[in-house]
Amino acid sequence: MSEDLKTQSEEIKIPGLVNFRLCTLSDDLLLNKISTHLISMYKTGKLPPRHIPARPDEDFDLLVGELMVRYKEKGNEKIS
Repeated sequence: MSEDLKTQSEEIKIPGLVNFRLCTLSDDLLLNKISTHLISMYKTGKLPPRHIPARPDEDFDLLVGELMVRYKEKGNEKIS
């Protein structure tokens, strides 16, 4: 692995937009909702709608952002 790729994988940059932290879903429900959105995207070829105001337990981009944050937190817990 090149040094650039190694550095990128060690430092995950999470955009502020998806780093909302208002999601109340359990890990299992979060994964289920993301899976449902992905299946729909593959079947229809359409992106899921985004809402104003945002819906942290429904909007695909915020769900994926929450998954990224939780993944990073769990990784940091294992290192500690």
